[in-house]
Amino acid sequence: MYAERVSLLAGAVVWRVGPPRGGQGRVLPDGCMDLLWDDGALLVAGPDTR
Repeated sequence: MYAERVSLLAGAVVWRVGPPRGGQGRVLPDGCMDLLWDDGALLVAGPDTR
């Protein structure tokens, strides 16, 4: 289920999504940088900067 809320940082949005029943999910690229908290690990997903 997807949920979005306003961040404490100006101009930022916090969102959360979980796969149904603990399965796997995907984060699709949208040109923005995302910080992912996954099972105790911080991951960064963002646009390519070649």
